[in-house]
Amino acid sequence: MTRTIRYLIAVLPALTLAGCHRAGWAVPFAPVQPEGRVGVVGQVRDAESGHSIAGAGIRIYRSPPCGQPPLAEARADALGTFQVLDLAPGTYEVEAVFVGYRRMSTSIALTSGQLDTLQFALPHERVHMSEYLP
Repeated sequence: MTRTIRYLIAVLPALTLAGCHRAGWAVPFAPVQPEGRVGVVGQVRDAESGHSIAGAGIRIYRSPPCGQPPLAEARADALGTFQVLDLAPGTYEVEAVFVGYRRMSTSIALTSGQLDTLQFALPHERVHMSEYLP
C-alpha cells in the first residue's frame, strides 16, 4: 500500500497537468533559449471578434524580405499561439497569414538572448475565387 501511495504522489502532478492541457487550459511555460539565440512567441486573433485563429501561418524573413524564402515558418495552435525559437540575433520581418484574412507583417529587431512577444489581429478580407482558379 505504501508503494502505491508513493507511485500516486509521483505520478499525480503529471496527470493533472496533462488533463488541464487536454481540457484547453493554458499551462504556463517559459521557452528556454540557447545562449545567444533569439525567438518570437505570440498569438493570432480575429480583429473583429477577438477569437483565436487556429492554423494561421507565421513566416519569418530576414529584413528586408527582398523576395527570399522565409527563414522559418510556424502554425498557430488551437489557441492561436505560436513560437519560433532558436533564431540568430538580427532584424526580421514577421508575417501572419490565413485564408479569408488580410495578411499582416511587422518588423522586429532582436538582440542576443531576447524572446519577443507579438500579437496579430487580422482583419477579414473578401476572397475572390478567380485568384485561385485557372
